[in-house]
Amino acid sequence: MSVVLGVAILAAGKGRRFGGNKLLATLGSGQCLLDHTLTQCSPLSAVPVVVVSGAYHDALSQHPFSTEISLVHNTHWQQGMSGSIALAVKHMQRQHPEVTHLLITLGDLPLVTTTSLRSLWDVAKTEPATIIASFWEGKATAPAIFPKQYWPVLAQLSGDQGAGMLLREGMAQSPPACIPVPHGEASVDIDTQQNLAALSS
Repeated sequence: MSVVLGVAILAAGKGRRFGGNKLLATLGSGQCLLDHTLTQCSPLSAVPVVVVSGAYHDALSQHPFSTEISLVHNTHWQQGMSGSIALAVKHMQRQHPEVTHLLITLGDLPLVTTTSLRSLWDVAKTEPATIIASFWEGKATAPAIFPKQYWPVLAQLSGDQGAGMLLREGMAQSPPACIPVPHGEASVDIDTQQNLAALSS
């Protein structure tokens, strides 16, 4: 089976605890948080990375991104993460039908790297019909890779539940429909100014 990976970065939230647009906040490396995420994701994606914007769409649409992207605006971002996932899936189905697997990640995971994401993709290539999820502290989370047969389910999600229930239910099945891959790098996100300062110090 030929496998082709696309990547979607969810970047629609308001960042209330951060007090502003954390995705354009500068890391110690000099890159903004979203550019860092793009830099790590792009080498794995066979097509332009999809960035789903929302609360800060205007700012993101004017940002000089470090690599080619497809910016998709979730005008109903207040209704939760599921709408962003559905938009990303529909964009891939419409614009890149050759893509067989979609890696969905968040824009605020500063420790996730190309190498750590590749560990998920390597498993996905050997188990192409199975969801591959990041696993840390007993939780299956994003970044996660979804084969195309699960995209209709993702497109029907609602509210702020994201795809977490799909991951948990998949792990509980026998044989499992979701394989957890240790990915401690996914456990650190930027929620507050203090998180950013601690990471940059």
